[in-house]
Amino acid sequence: MSRLLSANFSRLWKSRSFWIETVLVGTAVLCLCADHYYIMGKETILDGFILGYALIAGAPTAVFCGLFLGVDYGDGTIRNKLIAGHSRREIYLSNLITVFAVSVLFSLAWVAVSLSVGIPLFGGLKSDWQVLLILSLESLLVMAAFSAVFTMAGMLLQNKAASATACILLAVVLYYMMTEINIGLKTSEYYYVALSVSEEGEIRETNEWRPNPGYIRGTKRKVYEFLYDLLPSCQGLQIANMFAEHPAHPVRMPLYSLAVTVSVTAGGIFLFSRKDIK
Repeated sequence: MSRLLSANFSRLWKSRSFWIETVLVGTAVLCLCADHYYIMGKETILDGFILGYALIAGAPTAVFCGLFLGVDYGDGTIRNKLIAGHSRREIYLSNLITVFAVSVLFSLAWVAVSLSVGIPLFGGLKSDWQVLLILSLESLLVMAAFSAVFTMAGMLLQNKAASATACILLAVVLYYMMTEINIGLKTSEYYYVALSVSEEGEIRETNEWRPNPGYIRGTKRKVYEFLYDLLPSCQGLQIANMFAEHPAHPVRMPLYSLAVTVSVTAGGIFLFSRKDIK
């Protein structure tokens, strides 16, 4: 597998999409720092910026994965690797490791710009280094889960355009689900009514709390809570918001990330091993 990884990273350093995305990630942090400084000034907590990459990790990883793995099929590289004697499992795992490494490199670019720009603007880090270390490790597991999902999509589709489209659509679906689940769980159980209108059309003071019909209850709420801890996009949101609101199940999240990474990778290898390579 070492030769496969060496070939992948040799391609990586020559990949224009990788360097363009790295610049875009750094630019996004720069704009975010400038925006927060303009709105909040030095009251902004720099620690949250460093962890922010966990939230958007899926987007650049999906784009890179779809393009990078799609080229393998388009150029006949995978077929040549099989002819050279490499097993399908080795090919799959080497690509997964490459995609994960790229996601980590994107995160390092994010952190580097956050520190170089954020420290002069907002001051140094305020959190205990042990907290930041634990959160960083959790974000790595989130990136691994994202990488596993997109690698499976990229390895099972032989057309470059289809591979890129599938990865991007997967990212869109994951972030859409994150938004809907987050909104659903954050909806208040009660809402305050100060004034109401009687049947006669008179306005009167009510000053009471009423049950919110939009509040999610019962089994549906349990499903939402499960998905909130399971999906990598939702985990990324919780890590990014860690300093504003601690997650309800901080221990369960890493276990779910590992479960997603292992199960998706195992399923991807199984399907890829039976795929007809043209």
